[in-house]
Amino acid sequence: MVDPQHSDTLGSAIDGIAAVDPVFVSDDDLEAGVAIFNRAVSRLEALLARWAGEAKRRGSFQRDGLVSLTRWLAFHADVDNG
Repeated sequence: MVDPQHSDTLGSAIDGIAAVDPVFVSDDDLEAGVAIFNRAVSRLEALLARWAGEAKRRGSFQRDGLVSLTRWLAFHADVDNG
């Protein structure tokens, strides 16, 4: 199971970073941030692919009467599937 504390920690970290306006950072910090965010996004995409693949394999979304993981995400995770 995913520890909710880890989810809260990730959300808090993202909120803290989002509060920084890149207009006001140095060029070096801007470039470092872009590189850090790119690596983080790549890691999160890989994790999502792994977890979503397992959810698709199991068909766990069908418990909610939904026909696809895409629909499940739209319903549960505020993801627009259009």
